[in-house]
Amino acid sequence: MSIDRTRLLPYACGALMVGNLIHGTDHLRRGLGLPLLGLTPEVFWGGGVITVAAAVTLALVVVGYRWAPQVAMVVGFSIAVLVSAAHFAPPWGAFSNSYLALSFDPLAWAAALAEVLGALFAGIVGLQAVRHLRPSAAI
Repeated sequence: MSIDRTRLLPYACGALMVGNLIHGTDHLRRGLGLPLLGLTPEVFWGGGVITVAAAVTLALVVVGYRWAPQVAMVVGFSIAVLVSAAHFAPPWGAFSNSYLALSFDPLAWAAALAEVLGALFAGIVGLQAVRHLRPSAAI
């Protein structure tokens, strides 16, 4: 009996979108245009691009686009890396919004972690779906 690994994909991409919205809302909670709170123009626009990528990925999965598992895999893992680099690493540049340096409250940490976990979920489920769709292909 074969398990259809693509059935989890809408839920995984939905979790990514929910995590993204929670994280974005937390940025708004801390204040727009306040560099000391971390919402620099680079972080604002980078987050916007990530939100669009998450929304497009969810839409592609919902409509059953042929390449949706591959898109979910790439977008999910990319967002997990980008958000982690921006928030969980020490300060490193314009797109850095280091929670280590800015000493944010636990709610901010939880919001960023929600997005990273949702992104990892989407990436892993996308990878499993790709492997299931092409079992002979080594990834």
